[in-house]
Amino acid sequence: MNTPPHLDAGRIYRLAPLDEVVHELRKTFTDGAPRQSVALSNGGPYVLLGHDGSAAVATLDRAALTARRTPAVSALATDALARHDVRRLAVFGTGVQAREHVRAMRWVRPSLEVVEIVGREAASTERFVAMLRGEGHPAVASSAADASSADLICTCTSSPAPVLIDGAVLPGAHLNVVGSRCEVGDELLDRARVVDDLVALARGSLTRSGAEEITAFLSVADGDLVVATLAARNAGLIA
Repeated sequence: MNTPPHLDAGRIYRLAPLDEVVHELRKTFTDGAPRQSVALSNGGPYVLLGHDGSAAVATLDRAALTARRTPAVSALATDALARHDVRRLAVFGTGVQAREHVRAMRWVRPSLEVVEIVGREAASTERFVAMLRGEGHPAVASSAADASSADLICTCTSSPAPVLIDGAVLPGAHLNVVGSRCEVGDELLDRARVVDDLVALARGSLTRSGAEEITAFLSVADGDLVVATLAARNAGLIA
């Protein structure tokens, strides 16, 4: 039995660039959530099956798929729900998702002029800010109180308690809640328009209702299949 080729993290990032992933997500979810064509392997590599579901065409690094899919989904939501004149981006967290969300948000909203980073530890936050500045992002370390008033906010932490300061979140803000709703808190979500429907976003049927509305996208886990299929197709493994 032939072993299917493996696409590691580096190849996934090269074969599935952010703009193409967002395009494929929009196109795929416009027709509804895609049928899962994978073989689960208890936390091991993601196994992509052929169109008939009978044989594996590739295995892929599961963490890299998630790292590519999640910010692309947030970009799709941001494009639909965030104001077009946003200037301040706040990202809570200093891990992979925080890094990828900075890249995705600046791609989908080129109007952003500053990226405020809120981390748990000053040293790691400064290292993260320096890495982002090395990539050309206008990043600065910030406090939770200051960052909570940004126009566009991404919470990319594993915190079991709210990281945003509810009273500091201003009308017109858009939130991408990536970790869990615990990062934001029920009081803030109660005064926001909460969205978690990727199909509706892809179809363009969800948009901002006014400049003062607070919108919150609760990230969804759908989309790994789209990224895996795109990477395999660009690698020449499937048609």
